[in-house]
Amino acid sequence: MLIALIGSLAILFAGIAGIAGAGWMTKEGLSVFGMVAVAAVGLVFIHLQMIATALTLSLAVDRVTPTEVPTSNPQNSSGDPT
Repeated sequence: MLIALIGSLAILFAGIAGIAGAGWMTKEGLSVFGMVAVAAVGLVFIHLQMIATALTLSLAVDRVTPTEVPTSNPQNSSGDPT
């Protein structure tokens, strides 16, 4: 969970630095390749954030079924077969 959060932040910063380093980000704005790269980096960032959210929620959900599960023995409490 924590790895997904930190990893998504690292990918976001590395992606922005890579876009700026490639020259796709100028004073006038983004080039077409820069826009595509920003969209791809954003998609990966959001995907990793959703994975971290799912992992966090999985810790909060009780994995044990709260209802009574019927046994494989086909007898009721009186001992008669059903």
